[in-house]
Amino acid sequence: MSFGPAAAQDAPAQPGHQSRLDRLFDSLAGSETPEEAKRIESNIEAIWLQSGSPTADLLTRRALDAFQRDDHSAALTLLTAAIDAAPKHAEAYNKRATVYLVEGHVQRGLLDIRQALRLEPRHYGAWVSLARIMEQMGDEATALEAFRRGKALNPYIDEIDENIERLELIVRGREI
Repeated sequence: MSFGPAAAQDAPAQPGHQSRLDRLFDSLAGSETPEEAKRIESNIEAIWLQSGSPTADLLTRRALDAFQRDDHSAALTLLTAAIDAAPKHAEAYNKRATVYLVEGHVQRGLLDIRQALRLEPRHYGAWVSLARIMEQMGDEATALEAFRRGKALNPYIDEIDENIERLELIVRGREI
């Protein structure tokens, strides 16, 4: 399975975002406590929500509100419109993948996660989502690799170590 290039195809749409993200990811890798990591995650995720298109940003915010109201149909419509307005906005793909997955549209969700990772290979949340999908599909080796990639980017993801340990036992057991 291919996970995309080692670097983003396009830099984030806002000037200076790439260098800010680089610094934040360096800080995240060096964070010493879960609380410090959560603060840094919040900053990263705030940048990810900014597409560079005021229209796409507004549509995304409205989609998130719709999703919280359990109006998944509206959320999908709004996120699709946001992607149309800013087709290189990785977070819109990631959010739409979440809605697809909640709705049981695994293949559509998987396509959007892969696109999010092509655009932002450091999207630790997308790596974890990919890992969960691959594990559900019975591809524990790919799930393990995706969890490891997520952890390499953000060592404080909830339950990441437990998932990696569990899958290592499964994958190693199949090799014997």
